[in-house]
Amino acid sequence: MFKPVRWCMFSSLFWGCKTRPVIGCIARVLLLQQGMNDGDFVQQFETCTFPFDQWHHRAHVKLAYIYLVRFGFANASQKLREGIRACNAANKVPKTPTRGYHETLTLFWLHVIQMTVQEYGPRVTADEFFDFHPQLSQNKIHRLFYSSDLFMSARAKSEFVEPDLTSLPRARVAAAT
Repeated sequence: MFKPVRWCMFSSLFWGCKTRPVIGCIARVLLLQQGMNDGDFVQQFETCTFPFDQWHHRAHVKLAYIYLVRFGFANASQKLREGIRACNAANKVPKTPTRGYHETLTLFWLHVIQMTVQEYGPRVTADEFFDFHPQLSQNKIHRLFYSSDLFMSARAKSEFVEPDLTSLPRARVAAAT
């Protein structure tokens, strides 16, 4: 089981930094998420028992990867859509312009992850996949593809819209469906 991370492990790295408590918290979340196998992670997500305070970008990417590998793009998108909405409802996440489920963001990331799998192949676990592809840790890369106005629009939140700054990447390897 998860043991608390002692700050002394990280103190030399962040000595004098005013954000040490935040960094320590992030480190604990990453260690906890990396310690859970894919099956347990999916089971907790699908029953809305995954700790909501740990539902960050890494968890989203891991889940999208697992669903893509197991079910393919169409079924993965449906399962993600339904699951995220269910977990948001279970955790009383308000539906506002800046909170709640965002269709374009979800499908953008699903596309990027699918392209990564097609181009570089799958890994044994979702954690290994995430760690092997550090570009996936950059949770704001959608800004390279979408203008702020389009991305923050009600339409983009409720339905997938194609990017307006540049096209989504395409893998050189054909998708196996």
